[in-house]
Amino acid sequence: MMVVSDTTAISGLFKTGHFPLLQHFSRQILLPTAVWLELERLEQKGYDLEVLRSASWITTEAVQNIQLVAQLRHELDAGESEAIVLAIEKHADFLLIDEKDGRAKATQLG
Repeated sequence: MMVVSDTTAISGLFKTGHFPLLQHFSRQILLPTAVWLELERLEQKGYDLEVLRSASWITTEAVQNIQLVAQLRHELDAGESEAIVLAIEKHADFLLIDEKDGRAKATQLG
């Protein structure tokens, strides 16, 4: 099962020490580049991201459809926009996204 994640879901689990639970949910978690960049900001707050970097079941991938990302950026932040587009491009089984507007847009786009 392939899962694409926005920043909030993964960072929330990471901050609370429940990050390993994601591995029980999916054997592959894809993070768009914008989400990884947002997660890297946690280091500035004192978090050690080595557990994320060393998790072989988490991969970062750039989106291809930058035009769709640009359209979504009018309503959503970079991480949410790229997560939606990557989920579409990879035909992901699930998209982990917390924002109501982001979920609505993802549903609208299929």
